Amino acid sequence: RAFGPHFLQRRRGSVINISTSIAAYRSNATRVAYLAAKGGVISLTEALAVEWGAFQVRVNSIAPGSFPDLAQLDPEIVRQRNANAAANVPLGRTGQLREVGLLALYLVSDASSFVTGQTWVIDGGAGLM
Repeated sequence: RAFGPHFLQRRRGSVINISTSIAAYRSNATRVAYLAAKGGVISLTEALAVEWGAFQVRVNSIAPGSFPDLAQLDPEIVRQRNANAAANVPLGRTGQLREVGLLALYLVSDASSFVTGQTWVIDGGAGLM
């Protein structure tokens, strides 16, 4: 709501929404509201991409998997997440926050000037399991 009018007026821009990889694509009976919200982010991304495309405003979303923040989590929790990832993620590790930043950088750059309405899952393949 804050940036949309500005981008539309300029006839240029790139919006990146954040969803959650597994939550957006996998059902879980105990998290219905959360899952619906994450699925809604993907639908919002697609709808705005169609609506704002005529204004050359691109809208995409990033759906990150497990990216423990070492500055905010107890080291034991980080260790547990890393051990879980080693056993359950095809790439055998959790993600690094920098990797999400690099994907966002791509999506706002001219390198992705023909990309809109997409949700980019960055989870080391965890959503495939």
